[in-house]
Amino acid sequence: MKNIVIIDYHLGNLFSVIQAFRHLGIEPIVSSSREDIQNAHGLVLPGVGSFDQAMKNIKELGIDKIIVEKVRNGCPLFGICLGLQLLFEVSEEGEQCDGLGILSGKVIKLDNLKSNNSRIPHMNWAKIKTKELTKSNNSPININQQDKYFYFVHSYYVEPEDQNIILTQTKYGNGLFTSSVLIDNVFACQFHPEKSSEEGLEIFNNWLNINKLI
Repeated sequence: MKNIVIIDYHLGNLFSVIQAFRHLGIEPIVSSSREDIQNAHGLVLPGVGSFDQAMKNIKELGIDKIIVEKVRNGCPLFGICLGLQLLFEVSEEGEQCDGLGILSGKVIKLDNLKSNNSRIPHMNWAKIKTKELTKSNNSPININQQDKYFYFVHSYYVEPEDQNIILTQTKYGNGLFTSSVLIDNVFACQFHPEKSSEEGLEIFNNWLNINKLI
């Protein structure tokens, strides 16, 4: 059995993510231990809460550098919601602060896309649209999930420097925001697959299979 480590940086409820893996017959390790992260075959970076507090906790736990090192050495990483945003270089949320810097780009306010009919936070089911269909063979999101609904709760979104890493986009207000990214061993999404019923579970299952974690 491969070690799937859900990184616990003491922010947000991890229960739904744990249950998603258990539903697929996987018992994940929930840990903030450097040793557990070092020994992981796959990492999951979930998150609900503020970017600045999350990074403060990660640094105080002393796990920021080991996360970056593991990912740069090829360990598969699955980021969810705030976990997607933390992968980038900097965020406007709270006191502007640096992220993990695994991906180039920034996290900006969803207000930039807001229309008269849209609300902040974006808390709703919304469709994802695959931007790069050619990536679908090695992507946890497959072509069949295009235009399917997934659950979102967020007030910020990522703006990658490299547009080629954008896997899906989602309409909000007057524009589109990046709802998932894929590059090499890093997959991360703004929506919550663990709260998105069977479609979300399929993404977990695809991620596990693509990365040979089961």
